[in-house]
Amino acid sequence: MSFEDGKQYSSWSKLREEGLSLEQVEKIKGTPKGQKPLPETYLSEEYINNHLNSFKKSGAVKIMPSEPSGTIGGKGGTFVMSGDELSEIIRNADGDVAKIESVLGLDKGYLGSNPVIVTIQDTSSLRLPSGNELGAWPEYWEPGGYTSGGIKEAVINPAKEGTYTYKHLFE
Repeated sequence: MSFEDGKQYSSWSKLREEGLSLEQVEKIKGTPKGQKPLPETYLSEEYINNHLNSFKKSGAVKIMPSEPSGTIGGKGGTFVMSGDELSEIIRNADGDVAKIESVLGLDKGYLGSNPVIVTIQDTSSLRLPSGNELGAWPEYWEPGGYTSGGIKEAVINPAKEGTYTYKHLFE
């Protein structure tokens, strides 16, 4: 089983443990953007807290195609992953940006050849994505706080310049 397949299986099994059937997951995914239910309506408080705690422990990070300028994220916030999870992804990708794009549910080529890692210091606004966010691509978004590649994700309020740091992946 590949790294990506293992991650996808793990995220689906966590939803199953929460009592969600495949039919329920597909119904949530099929609900039009802007009308999807909030995760709090189908996931337990314990699940949500456990999910978000990993971000609070190792930081909220995102990977972008180029250096940020100004505020990161729009009105609904910006998608992030935990620092530990990004480290694991980078290790398993072995220098192949396409592998990173795959597990994050991004189009091939989106990150370019030398993406930028952004670390957002303030994690107080972390929440599970609903799928209604501007950056939630309908063909990739999955309920439960995981990318289509099985990587934990969350949403955080827009990060203003001065509240984040960044560096290129390949320096």
